[in-house]
Amino acid sequence: MIALKHRGQTSAENLAYACWRCNRFKGSDLGSFDPQTGDFSFLFNPREQFWSEHFTPSQGKITGRSQEGRTTAFLLKFNTEDRIQERLRF
Repeated sequence: MIALKHRGQTSAENLAYACWRCNRFKGSDLGSFDPQTGDFSFLFNPREQFWSEHFTPSQGKITGRSQEGRTTAFLLKFNTEDRIQERLRF
């Protein structure tokens, strides 16, 4: 899932389903800084990595278990109050 501006391809293999919030927060970013360590990290890649190795859901929150998980949860703002409440409804 590499944006066109980073020489990504407009092809099915390079596209990913995402809710509008995640898509808006991710933009064309490929990574960010791990909020725990401050080190740069690429974002979680669902085509190459397993969700359960990088995230733990609990009581509506999604906690990053790895550097990629923490960075993705932070950048995509997984745990804003409205998103937590939305998850708890299901």
